Amino acid sequence: VTLQGKGLAATTSVHFGDAKAHFKIVGDNKLIATVPARAHSGPIVVTSPLKQVQSRNSFAILPSPETKPRIEGVARVGHHLEATTGVWYGDPAKSYTFQWLSCETRALDCTPIPGATKQSLKLGPRRLGERLRVVVTVHTGFHTASARSKATAIVTQ
Repeated sequence: VTLQGKGLAATTSVHFGDAKAHFKIVGDNKLIATVPARAHSGPIVVTSPLKQVQSRNSFAILPSPETKPRIEGVARVGHHLEATTGVWYGDPAKSYTFQWLSCETRALDCTPIPGATKQSLKLGPRRLGERLRVVVTVHTGFHTASARSKATAIVTQ
């Protein structure tokens, strides 16, 4: 992120919300800061020995997956599969939603399973021969984002 203003050459720290950022001073009127992975939405704070300045507007951190959701369990008719939420960068999650997908054997063509929106899925006979994925959507106080799991093995009897 490029920050512009006056007196930036004396900057000693830059924070996004409560996370300290690495930065490079380009000149007295410009510095470049890297948004830290653990940052949350909030003001940008620039500190120098003489002054601390805070942005008027909050900097929005969009959620992005650090680790994608996974599917746990055995892909067999009669068994349950469980989706993990994954781990997300950005603001703390307020909630998660789930959508299970039915995929053909190569898991390239997937379609939502109607009504399959819970964290777990019981495998009935209709799933035989399919592979499954899950899409997890994280909801923060400001934004939403989604990530898709890898596919299961082919569901067997």
